[in-house]
Amino acid sequence: LEGHIEGTAVCKKINILKNSNEVIFETDKKIIDNIIEKGYIGIDGTSITIVSIDNNQFAISLIPLTMDITTLGHLSKNQIVNIETDINARYIRKYVEQIMKK
Repeated sequence: LEGHIEGTAVCKKINILKNSNEVIFETDKKIIDNIIEKGYIGIDGTSITIVSIDNNQFAISLIPLTMDITTLGHLSKNQIVNIETDINARYIRKYVEQIMKK
């Protein structure tokens, strides 16, 4: 993580599973376009893997240790969080867009 907030997301749903919590966030297209499944995202300063993406939503999985040692364990529905996407994904996207313009 670089520490540069790109935008925000809203916690839409928390699914409590046997060994983890699945958390679904909603954000704008600008953010979604810069994330990939199995890539990482910064949520309120914590780097975490993206489990899935669907339209303008993405999901993460929180294991008990992550819930215990980060602020992500205290998320609640409709909470707004700060988002930072993978800088490499942003660079690649920008490069490809420039190539496509030629």
